Amino acid sequence: SKFVLCFFAIILILIGSCFTAFAENDGFTIIELSEDKKQSFIDYLDIELLTTEPERKAINCFNISADGQIAIGCSHSGASKSISVYDTEFNFLYGYTFYSESSYGIDWDGENILIYVVRSEKIISLTADGTVLDVLGVDYDQKTDSYLRNVIEANERSYNGYTFSLRNDFSGIFHPGAYTKLEVSDMDGNSEILYDASHSIGVYIFISILIAVLVGGFVTALVITIKKRVTQLKAR
Repeated sequence: SKFVLCFFAIILILIGSCFTAFAENDGFTIIELSEDKKQSFIDYLDIELLTTEPERKAINCFNISADGQIAIGCSHSGASKSISVYDTEFNFLYGYTFYSESSYGIDWDGENILIYVVRSEKIISLTADGTVLDVLGVDYDQKTDSYLRNVIEANERSYNGYTFSLRNDFSGIFHPGAYTKLEVSDMDGNSEILYDASHSIGVYIFISILIAVLVGGFVTALVITIKKRVTQLKAR
């Protein structure tokens, strides 16, 4: 019986170390968390599985798995976020919605999605059916910072001879850090737009123009009023 208990203990240790190993190899400096902190983070994110593609919004981040699946992360109203996963033909497979007031990045661990929430400094690992595998803390040191900037936040990635690039229309003005299009190109220079969310920034353009008009009108009226007042004072 002691042998059986030792055997299972070793298996559990190996399973627990696998997640730490992948994260360390990925470039993050990992911190183990208590079960209470893990559960608190899971509750905070409030992750839900998506079986239909959500509305296409400006892209915050994206990543490509070893077998060519593409994960795209977007922001919606409030602190609502979504991740959509597509196959190599860019057919929607599955996705998640979750809550976060922070920016985030996407990574892959085999077939599992990794979400790195920047402000919380934590990584959560999810299966395709939305099962949480683990939550780990991240030490935001120089190693993590370099990996985040150069890998997780990359706006261009290569896979199987193709280059996938994020493109901007006006989203950089109205949605800083977001992109409206995902383009794929081959080695011959042929390109195709896989994902287009240009429509999603229309409301921001309208609001920005309206604000500009109102501010311009206010400033103009203020200048005219001041000039009139100065003229009246001089007349005295």
